[in-house]
Amino acid sequence: MGLGDAPEPRLTARNHLIPITNYGVKSMSMGYLVRQDAPVAWRGMMVVKALQQLLHEVEWGGLDMLVLDLPPGTGDTQLTIAQQVKLD
Repeated sequence: MGLGDAPEPRLTARNHLIPITNYGVKSMSMGYLVRQDAPVAWRGMMVVKALQQLLHEVEWGGLDMLVLDLPPGTGDTQLTIAQQVKLD
């Protein structure tokens, strides 16, 4: 599923995003939320805020695995993940 092929994500009653599901795999991307022709310049705290929204404001349900495709950067994003994601 390419980003251009994906439908716009829907919202729950709690205003959380419902992930796009294809072949049984749930996915969510900032690419689903911005126009394809709109450039986005990601900087430090903007990346961290977007990551927090994708982690905490998406109705993931139970997950066996979470794969994150991260932009290159200073490590702030990775530090946020280590601090906020609880592993079982």
